[in-house]
This record gives sequence, C-alpha cells and structure tokens, in this order.
Amino acid sequence: MMYNKPVVGTIPQISINELNALGFLPSSNSVLTTTSCFLGGNRYWFSCPSCQRRSGFLVLANNKLQCRVCAQLIYRSQTYSKQQRAFYRAAHYAAMSDVAFSSLKRKRFAHKGLPTKRARRYLHYLALSEQLLYKLPA
Repeated sequence: MMYNKPVVGTIPQISINELNALGFLPSSNSVLTTTSCFLGGNRYWFSCPSCQRRSGFLVLANNKLQCRVCAQLIYRSQTYSKQQRAFYRAAHYAAMSDVAFSSLKRKRFAHKGLPTKRARRYLHYLALSEQLLYKLPA
C-alpha cells in the first residue's frame, strides 16, 4: 500500500525538547502552552497556529509552522504492510529477548528450581519472536 502523504521526519521540524536543551523556552509566547505535571513542574507544548492543537513539535510545511495533523503528515509505521509490521514486531521481541538474556548472564537463571522473573521474560520474548517469524510468509 503506497501513500502520497509525506512522512514525519522527512521535512524540517522543531521540538520542545530541542528548544529546552538550547535554553530557549520563553515565559510568555502565544505559540507555547503549558500543562502542569502530576509531581509538580510544567510541561511545555507548542500550540498549532492553524488549529490550536497541542503538539510536541511543529513542522515547516507550505512555508508555515503547522502540527502534524494540519500538515497532513503520517508516521512511517503507517506505510508498512501487514507482513512488514509483523517482521518489525518479531525483530523487536528478538531484541528484547537479547536484552533480557544479556542481563541473565550476570544473574541467576533459576532460584530454588524455578525460573526467575527475568528468565521468564526472556523466554516470553523469545517465544513471541519465534512465533511471529514462523508465521511470516516466505
């Protein structure tokens, strides 16, 4: 399935995190809004000039700053076919099982004859990745 819409990340964008890292968060600006966090402090958001939607980043599309929705952008994952999504999910589970296994090298695999929580997690991700890989068409 091919899409005609551009993908997020292929056109210039600015994010709140980039501004914060550079120390450019002004206290009063019509483009920025804040929400209060549960444990205190504030989280900064861009307010889209077109639709007033809160967004973590704005993109430069059609010579104006817009949110992803107004710029009609899609995420790259929305362009994947069903088989591609299954393959990436299997690769993710395989990577997660590798992470769990690498931490098992330093820890015990079993305690009192039963697999540890970390070992069960490794076996779970390994089973998921193998299950998805065997379901993929050749």
